[in-house]
Amino acid sequence: MSMIGKILQLGTLIIAIPSIGGAEAAERLELNTVTAAQLRALPGIGPERAEMILRVRNKSGPFRSIEELIAIPRLTRRQFERLKKKLFVDQERLEPLRPSPPAPVRSG
Repeated sequence: MSMIGKILQLGTLIIAIPSIGGAEAAERLELNTVTAAQLRALPGIGPERAEMILRVRNKSGPFRSIEELIAIPRLTRRQFERLKKKLFVDQERLEPLRPSPPAPVRSG
């Protein structure tokens, strides 16, 4: 088998290996990178509510937690409970957005 064939075969094997966390984690979408189309595909989210979520994210900055979705107008508690199973917030992505502690003041 040629080198290219071996590389393609290896690539196929890598793609076939499920990500850590299994299929359930792969089905969840990151709230701060999700698109309007992806939101519309979620249960109870139509075009209007998807645009509202994106408007809030664009205006207020990234969501810090899933619980912030509760503030979305006309999103019921029941809808939120369904959505929180499908969405997550990647806390590691938020790390650079957090303010760094103030530098120590040197006297002298």
